[in-house]
Amino acid sequence: MQATDQQERGDRFLEEALELLQAKGYSRDRIPALVDYVYGRAVGDPLQEVGGVMVTLAAFCGTAGIDMHEAGESELARVNTPAM
Repeated sequence: MQATDQQERGDRFLEEALELLQAKGYSRDRIPALVDYVYGRAVGDPLQEVGGVMVTLAAFCGTAGIDMHEAGESELARVNTPAM
């Protein structure tokens, strides 16, 4: 896995987003309609879309009772711990 491979990073980002939704009981049935909705619209500006991801994740975490900063710090510590 290449850390600089944008396709691979995109795959991992989408995978993590789907895993979060799955963990919170989000229905798989909603996903195809949302894919069609997004890809049926004009392409957005990457900088604005990153901001949208961050704001929306913060709002999702708020409604789910998840401390976004604590979760991020915990995951960074986990992935930076050498495997035994």
